[in-house]
Amino acid sequence: MELIDSALSSGTTGIAIPDSTGIADAETIHNLISSVRAKSRDIDVIAHYHNDFALAVANTLEAVKSGANVIESSLGGLWRKSNIATEEIGFTLQSLYRLDLGLDLKKLADAGKLAYQLSRSEIPPMKPIIGSYIFAQKIEFMS
Repeated sequence: MELIDSALSSGTTGIAIPDSTGIADAETIHNLISSVRAKSRDIDVIAHYHNDFALAVANTLEAVKSGANVIESSLGGLWRKSNIATEEIGFTLQSLYRLDLGLDLKKLADAGKLAYQLSRSEIPPMKPIIGSYIFAQKIEFMS
């Protein structure tokens, strides 16, 4: 917290709480962001999480609940390595958590699909929000 105290005393307008390795858990994220928010409510607290262990959405949700007000994401989660997908966190916050983000969710999903198309990557069928099997009525399992 010494580094955060130094940044705050220098007049910073924002502090990022990243997990670029994708190994943090929600409790760690909560503790870090709550500690920053306890010191200042006047700055941006930026959440930046990777999905190496499939924790990016959970960690971002905890970050928002703990006081983060900026989320860094990428369409399809394609920027660099396993970044949180904009469409996944946007859908979750607006649809499940009922936060009015002003997002057009259809356009957001279409943008995620376009990111895959432009990167010449195939969308995994089970990819949240934009995969072809997501929200399907019937999913067949191999035996």
